[in-house]
Amino acid sequence: MQEIINQIQPMLEYLFEHGSYPIVFGVLVLCGVGLPIPEELTFLVAGYVTHKADENVNIMILAAMLGIMVGDSLTYWLGRHYGLALMRRWPFNKLIGERGIEKAQGFFKRHGKKTVFIAGFLAGVRAPTFFLSGSMGIRYGRFILLDFARAIITCPISIWLGWKYGHEAEEVLGENKHYLWIFLGVVAAGVIVYEIIVLKNRGAVKPKPDEPAKPSGEKPGEQPTSESV
Repeated sequence: MQEIINQIQPMLEYLFEHGSYPIVFGVLVLCGVGLPIPEELTFLVAGYVTHKADENVNIMILAAMLGIMVGDSLTYWLGRHYGLALMRRWPFNKLIGERGIEKAQGFFKRHGKKTVFIAGFLAGVRAPTFFLSGSMGIRYGRFILLDFARAIITCPISIWLGWKYGHEAEEVLGENKHYLWIFLGVVAAGVIVYEIIVLKNRGAVKPKPDEPAKPSGEKPGEQPTSESV
């Protein structure tokens, strides 16, 4: 994996030096739809090139955030429009089937928010999960809010590190990465606790059974007269 990263990094540096803002935007859009380049590496190289070319790091962060949102949204909407139809065609219908689709829908209904948030940090899992999020009916507003929440944690920090420390940024990030994972663990635990509390509150509030309809002209609690019978 490290050898692949070492091969990709010079290529990214060359591309970013020749039109950094739009190229970073485009690369991150492609990452969103499945290009196998780690987002973190893209952020670090983007920050380094921003420093080297004496460009505005805030504009770079904005371009990167927009690229993430657009790319992930494309994957979501592809799943929303074509996901279920694709799953019901050969060979996927043999592998998944209607029962599998129902189970997946139930899983995303119960754990969709946690799944979207956590998968955003995992290269190789992100795009398939976001495609399934659209396929399984997660609302777009909720999806993009969760995606933004995870991106705002990693994108600005990684680009700033690349801008501040250059080629040493990867080492600096590696030395302090456990703090980031601790923070993400606390956030994920908070989301889980919140969902548990919400589910308990929903279970505690049971709907009251509807009262039987009263004949016209009678007041609630009044016994029917012989005329009304």
